[in-house]
Formats: sequence, structure tokens, C-alpha cells
Amino acid sequence: MGFDLHGLNPIENSSLDEDVFKFIDDDGFTDWKRMSEEDEKRYFAAQDKYQDKNPGVYFRNNVWWWRPLWQFIGYTCSDILTDKDREKGEYNDGHVISKTKAKRIAARIRKLHKKGRIIAFDAERTQFLNDLPLEECNLCDGTGFRKPAPKAGAGDIKCNVCNTKSSKENGIPVGKKKQWQAEYPFDVDNVLRFAEFCEQSGGFDIC
Repeated sequence: MGFDLHGLNPIENSSLDEDVFKFIDDDGFTDWKRMSEEDEKRYFAAQDKYQDKNPGVYFRNNVWWWRPLWQFIGYTCSDILTDKDREKGEYNDGHVISKTKAKRIAARIRKLHKKGRIIAFDAERTQFLNDLPLEECNLCDGTGFRKPAPKAGAGDIKCNVCNTKSSKENGIPVGKKKQWQAEYPFDVDNVLRFAEFCEQSGGFDIC
């Protein structure tokens, strides 16, 4: 599941290339059937270029990245967002954040970053998550070997959660796993990218 944010009235720093427009039909939809493989490459390259130069148009995080970001925004912008804003932002059902609120969020993020608060928050959060005790893997009952999917429990198949190369490289014993909170990443650059989107979005919806 992903969270797709669309600017309601974004600042347009540059226009879309012709490679995009020539495949838009009269109803405003992309006509994929008319495209060759090379056309598709040029189309997506043009879209990426447009979004890079117009950061207020679109912002996306998958659910793992979005939840920590929005929780951070809700905490640091509690005087900007309403309780409804903070709650609805946890879902991708089209809730709208106004232009005024979006610009205030951007300004708040920049102020916090200038003071080193976002970097400090990231460090404190990372330390907290690292200090959480490991828990028994519930997919294989802590054995390292599971039953065939979709069943769970001890079995004969190597567990794809706790008995993996990445787990061992991170020093996690077979049969153990990190707590669920540790699966949600937080990144300073992602917060700053969100600030840029907010600043230039003209308000946005969360879909």
C-alpha cells in the first residue's frame, strides 16, 4: 500500500514535454495502446523530469515510510493540523490539507532542520529502536523453519523472516526478529523532500 499526495494547485516551474502530451486522449487519459516500448521509456523519463522540476505536483511514500513521517509531522505541527488532519493522514482516502497549512508545515520543517531537531529526532528514534529487545519469530515459532505458506508454525522450510542472510548479517539470531516498530524507516532527506512538496503544492490530498 502506498500514499500518493497530489498538489492541488502546484507551482509549475517547467511544463511537460511533448512526449507526454502526444499520448493523452481527449478525456485526459494516457493511451498506452499507442505506445511502443521506446515511447514508454520516453514517456516515463519525461514524467520523472517534470516531477523533479516541479516538486509540488506529486509526493509518494509507501506505508512503511509514510507512517513515521506523518507521525513526526503530527507531533511537530500539532498547532497547525487539527486532530482530524492527523487522524485522516494515516489513511489514503483523499483527505485534503489546505494551502495555508501546507506552507506552514514546510516552514516548520525548515525551522526544525535549521536547529538540528530533525537529525536529533532521527538519532534518538534509531537508538530507541535498536534498544528494543528482539522477539520470537511467530512465523516459524522461533525455530528458523516454517510450514508451507499460507500456514504458520514450525516446519521444514527455511523461514523467510528470521532465517535469512540479511538477518544474520545484522546479528539477529535465527528464530528471533525485530519488533514491528523497527520495520518503519525514518529519513531526514525524506522529511526535507516532503517540505519542498508542501511549499510548492498549493495544498494537497492524501490518496
